[in-house]
Amino acid sequence: MKTIKNILENYKFNELNFNLLVIDQFNKILNIYPHLKEKRIIERILIPERVICFSVNWYNQSEEIEINRGYRVQHNSALGIYKGGIRFHPDVNLSTLKALAFEQTLKNALTGLPMGGAKGGADFDPKGRSEEDIMRFCQAFIRELHPFIGEDIDIPAGDIGVGSR
Repeated sequence: MKTIKNILENYKFNELNFNLLVIDQFNKILNIYPHLKEKRIIERILIPERVICFSVNWYNQSEEIEINRGYRVQHNSALGIYKGGIRFHPDVNLSTLKALAFEQTLKNALTGLPMGGAKGGADFDPKGRSEEDIMRFCQAFIRELHPFIGEDIDIPAGDIGVGSR
């Protein structure tokens, strides 16, 4: 029987944040439910169903082009449509979002509602930006993400750096 570490190495997950979270969470779960190894649940839930990486090109209020990286990790939809937050922070990266999407999948499963898990965001820092710059960035971000979200596919929610607007 493969260990969690062997599975992560086999699938070439070299993302530290994701690996640490997965090993910790699954060791706890497998200690309680060892029969899950037989069903290969670990391998089935480790790989996100879809990872979307995109460039967010936008003009700031000075009409200068800015470029940010945008992501959406649609981790698992076994229980229902994807649901999870979007965060805007300069430290956003794919490894962290994979870990958070995995965790969101588990959290959503505990609610009893038919929701899968996802997480997304961009390396955009809204701090110190004008309202107009934030609006321009958000519009460009959603234009790129739009084909992959919707009420029957994926419902994004707010997270760090995303206000109520």
